[in-house]
Amino acid sequence: MSKAHWNSVALQSDVSDDEIKKMIDHSYQLVSSGLTKKLQKELRLLEN
Repeated sequence: MSKAHWNSVALQSDVSDDEIKKMIDHSYQLVSSGLTKKLQKELRLLEN
């Protein structure tokens, strides 16, 4: 697994909770959009 695009965030830093949540949501969207249509459908079923 390539770690070239990974980010690290120190939770004791000045990054707000809202900004951390935005980063997590953005990462989730990037990963899920790269899945096959079948896996995206399965993932949607798990989210509900």
